[in-house]
Amino acid sequence: MSSRKKEINDLAGCQRALCQGNCAPNHYWDRTANKADQIALFEQMDREVKTYGIDSWKWYCHTDPNRSGLGFALTMKN
Repeated sequence: MSSRKKEINDLAGCQRALCQGNCAPNHYWDRTANKADQIALFEQMDREVKTYGIDSWKWYCHTDPNRSGLGFALTMKN
């Protein structure tokens, strides 16, 4: 994907093509705590950026791994 992005952008002479990564909370879900494993999620995202040159992310927030009925929202807390 990243090599094709470079080829397209080289042909176009600009940044037309992007690499998109996909994330869904149920891929990184801590079943014991019944919440997203944000550390594992962000580690995987970092690996994908470094490996594939991901430019953007598609979040599948319609999934509801904890069955709250509210879907999923990623929030950052310090």
